[in-house]
Amino acid sequence: MAEVEKKSGSKGNILKIIIVVLLAAVLLGGGTFAGYFMAARTKTAPTNINAVNTGLNQKTFSLDEFLVNLKSDSSSRYLKAKIYVGYADTKENKELEAELDANKAIIRDAINTVLRSKKPEDFSETGVQKLKEEIKTRVNPVLKKGQIVDVYFYEIIVQ
Repeated sequence: MAEVEKKSGSKGNILKIIIVVLLAAVLLGGGTFAGYFMAARTKTAPTNINAVNTGLNQKTFSLDEFLVNLKSDSSSRYLKAKIYVGYADTKENKELEAELDANKAIIRDAINTVLRSKKPEDFSETGVQKLKEEIKTRVNPVLKKGQIVDVYFYEIIVQ
């Protein structure tokens, strides 16, 4: 009889082990699913840098590279920037690129004047937006055959 009790005891142990393993698998699977589900719900959509669309096709005109001294009290600070101006690609602006090319020296001088008046601290994210607006207001009065709609900085290096 002792042998019969021993066999039924080992069957009970095996059954307990199987139940514990199955329970652990179910809990692990449920936790994984819940974690994945929560992560998918809170995931933010990727930002699209080109999301701003003015509704106009734009062309750009390179004003080449600018290297200017910045206004600084303590030491010599320099700015190196490559700037493009954008204008609407419409029938009215067909002659604007030729005008930009013809007046490139005047436009570069106006932009140099604006850039030299800036401090290194003015090149923060909000400062650059103000700088773009200031450049547009300085350049547009020079142009007769159209207007620039945006200013693009290809690179900005402040040293």
